[in-house]
Order: sequence, then structure tokens, then C-alpha cells
Amino acid sequence: MESLPSGNAGLARFLPKLRMYDGLTALKHALRNSRIPSSNSAAIAFVLYQKLGLV
Repeated sequence: MESLPSGNAGLARFLPKLRMYDGLTALKHALRNSRIPSSNSAAIAFVLYQKLGLV
């Protein structure tokens, strides 16, 4: 794993990528591609329900 350069300049090059990352969509895709039932699919479903305000 590549280590991040120290200081804000090194972090600044990763911020645009983080802003474009949609974590909820990534979790939905991960749930769609995981084996159901499994502990992974249960954990992903729990996080989605919690973050979407359904729990």
C-alpha cells in the first residue's frame, strides 16, 4: 500500500476522487454482488437501512 505524502498538498490530490465517490451506491452494488444469506450481505444491508433512515 502506498503511503500518503505528508502535508495538505499530498492529501489535496485525493480529495476530488473522494468527492466523486458515492458510498451508498457502492454498498448497493456490493449487496447485489454478494451471496445471500451471508454475514457480509447482512452487514451491508444493515448499514444501508441505517443510513437511509429505515431503521
